[in-house]
Amino acid sequence: MSVSTTGNLEILKNMASEQSIKTDRGIIIDISLTNQDLTNLIGTSRETANRILNDFKRHNAIEVKKDG
Repeated sequence: MSVSTTGNLEILKNMASEQSIKTDRGIIIDISLTNQDLTNLIGTSRETANRILNDFKRHNAIEVKKDG
């Protein structure tokens, strides 16, 4: 993972320590974020936020589920 991706993983870890459910598959962070919310949270553009999410997905670091 890139340095910026690793730094943003720290944000997810902090969220996990505050709002998480541990399961046999890993840790669930059960919050709803829009792309704009995520962009604001990590202080980057939507394109960069999407790149980071895709990087996490490729490394099986996260699984994103959409409501609906």
